[in-house]
Amino acid sequence: MGVETYRKLLGATDQGAGQRLAQPKPALLNAIMASGGLCSIASKLEGQPLRPVRLLLFDKSESVNWAVDWHQDRVLPLAQEYSQPGFERWTNKSGVPHVEPPVSLSEQMVTLRVHLDDSGPTNAPLKTLPGSHKMGRLSVEAVAREVRRIRPVVHPAHTGDVLALKTLIVHASERAQEPKRRRVLHIDFAPPNALPAGLDWSFGLQNN
Repeated sequence: MGVETYRKLLGATDQGAGQRLAQPKPALLNAIMASGGLCSIASKLEGQPLRPVRLLLFDKSESVNWAVDWHQDRVLPLAQEYSQPGFERWTNKSGVPHVEPPVSLSEQMVTLRVHLDDSGPTNAPLKTLPGSHKMGRLSVEAVAREVRRIRPVVHPAHTGDVLALKTLIVHASERAQEPKRRRVLHIDFAPPNALPAGLDWSFGLQNN
């Protein structure tokens, strides 16, 4: 699927820091799951079948320009809150239950970031700490320590580029120095059967 397809499927968006696509359109999910598409890429990278489990849309512009400090993506949106060993720190974000899953699940996850616009060196490209995804779940203090120790990698991108990451990697984004529109569709993928009984993903998949 080309970038224009994703732009059309997302439609008009309210510019904001980060929009959780809690109930993605079936057409958008089907595009992600299409043969040879994004889900296939993520699955090949991890070496096992994966499915999309969290979608975000970032939409920076001249009027909406922000920075995100160094952090790991640690939570998953699920259909309901249900006590299970290893699933901790339940929260509610935009009406959807979120939880920190066991590290063993997070370590199997892959993130793809689809660039709907250019993200050049002065337009807040993503930064990562290489190798940090192998360190497990890090405390705030541990993240700060690794930021001092590891040289970050900056990931400028052109429209249509797809950046693949391990979901637990430590990453950040600065305010754009020369802000212009920079939309990124962020998709987290996980093994479809990774949840224990009583827990389910926050949205289903059609025709799959």
